Amino acid sequence: MASNPLKIGLLVGREWSFPPAFLEEVNNRDEGVVAEYVKVGGTKMNEPTDYRVIVDRISHEVPYYRSYLKNAALQGVKVVNDPFMWTSDDKFFDASLAELLGVAHPKTMVLPNHSYVPGIVPTESLRNLIYPLEWDKLVDYVGGFPVILKDAHGGGWQGVYVAHTMEELWHYYNQSGLLTMVLQEYIQWDNYARVMALGQSDLHIMKYKPGRHGSGRYFEDHDFSPELYQRIHTDSIKLVQALGYDMNTVEFAVKDGVPYAIDFMNPAPDMDVNSLGKKNFDWMVTHMADMTLRFAKDGLEATGTRYFWFSMVKGIAGSLSRKIASKKPASAADGATPAKRGRKPGSKNAVKSTENVTEGSATPAKRGRKPGSKNAVKSAKNVTEGGATPAKRGRKPGSKNAVKSTKNMTEGGATPAKRGRKPGSKNVVKSAAKPVTVMMEDGVTPVKRGRGRPRKDGTIPAVKPTAPKESSTGSENTP
Repeated sequence: MASNPLKIGLLVGREWSFPPAFLEEVNNRDEGVVAEYVKVGGTKMNEPTDYRVIVDRISHEVPYYRSYLKNAALQGVKVVNDPFMWTSDDKFFDASLAELLGVAHPKTMVLPNHSYVPGIVPTESLRNLIYPLEWDKLVDYVGGFPVILKDAHGGGWQGVYVAHTMEELWHYYNQSGLLTMVLQEYIQWDNYARVMALGQSDLHIMKYKPGRHGSGRYFEDHDFSPELYQRIHTDSIKLVQALGYDMNTVEFAVKDGVPYAIDFMNPAPDMDVNSLGKKNFDWMVTHMADMTLRFAKDGLEATGTRYFWFSMVKGIAGSLSRKIASKKPASAADGATPAKRGRKPGSKNAVKSTENVTEGSATPAKRGRKPGSKNAVKSAKNVTEGGATPAKRGRKPGSKNAVKSTKNMTEGGATPAKRGRKPGSKNVVKSAAKPVTVMMEDGVTPVKRGRGRPRKDGTIPAVKPTAPKESSTGSENTP
C-alpha cells in the first residue's frame, strides 16, 4: 500500500498572487509532496499535525494562528518563519545585533511609550523612568534633524515618520499611543537595495526605490559594483542566520558606497506580482518551492531544534519508547525469557530457555557457567549423600566448610556446628534436648557457660534449683 504523501501547509491573508502560484508550483513537481491551505478551528493542547512544513504569511495579524504555530513547532514541524523569534523580535534589538555583527546600521534609540494601559498610574507605576525626557540629547545622539521615528514592532511602512523639527517630532510621538517607538538616524541614500533571503542562504539582490503603501518600485536589474554587491550579500547572510529567518527581506540604504542595513525584520515579505514584477515574482515562487520541498523531504530541520525545551521533550519521548519496548513479552515459541538488550539469541550471554536446564530438573546455569562445571548450580540429584544441602559455591562436599547433612549432626540432636567450630568445643551450639540429659540427679539446673569450672577438690558448684512452673496449658516449661 502506498504511503501517505508529505504535506506542506500554507497560512495566508488577503494576498492573491503568491499563494496559488506557490501551491501549483509544489504540486506540479510530483515529488511525493502535497501543498495545501492549512485549515484550523480550535486546537487542543499538544495536538499533533500531519504537516512537515508550514509557511506562515499572516500570524502577525491573527494571534490565534501564532499560538497554533507554536504548538506545531512543539510537534516537530518546520515553521517558516519561527513563531517564537518572530514574537520576540523588534527593530531596536535588530539594531544592536547588527552593530555587534559588524553590519553598518543607522544610530538608533528606543523611547519610553507615550501612553499606557489603564492600570498604570504614572506617579506610582513609572518611578524608574526619567521625566521629562531630554529631547535635545536624544536628537543629537542620532545625528540631528531630520530624524526617523517608527514603531519598533511595525512593518509595511506603518507608523513610520520623518521629522524635520522638534515640533514635528513631538507631534508624531504624541500620536504613537501604546506603541514602542524608536528614534533613528536619517540616511540620505544615493542607492537602495532590497534582498530576498530564503533558507538563510539563498539570496536575490534587487535594486529598489522605497515608497509607502505599494508605491515602492523594484527593478529587474541592479547597478551595484561587485564590491558593493558582495558586501550586501555577506551582511544579509549574517543577519538572517543570526535571526533564524528562512523567509525575509533585508533593506540597505547605500550612502557613499556603504550599505546601511535599514530594515531586516520582514518575516512576511512582499511577494505580490504587481509590486515585484514578473521576473522577481517568478524567482520567489520557484525558490520558495525549492526550499519547502527540501525541508519536507529531508525531515532533518525542525523549528524546535533551536530551543532547549525541544531537546528535553524529545529526550523524554525517546526514554519512554525504550522503556515500553523493553517490557514487550518474548515472541519465542519455546517460551524462553526474552534476551536482554544487545544480546543476540544463541550467544553465551543470552538468557537460557526452560528447555536448557541440566538433567535432573536443576535450576538453569547462571550466565557464563557451563553445565557440569564446578561453579554450576547443582540439580536436586547432586546433593550429598544423606540429604545434605548442596555445598555452596567453591566448597567441595566433605570439606570442613561444607554444610553438613542431617546425619552429621552431633550426637544428641545438636544443631550442626557453625563454620569453624569443631563438634565438642565449648562454642558449639547445644541442641534443645542436650540440657535435659545432663541435668543433675537432684534436679539442679545445668550450669551456665563459664560457671562450671571444677574446684580444687574436684567438685562442681551447682546453681540453686528452680521450681518448675506450669504453663497455661498445664505442661512443663522447658528450662
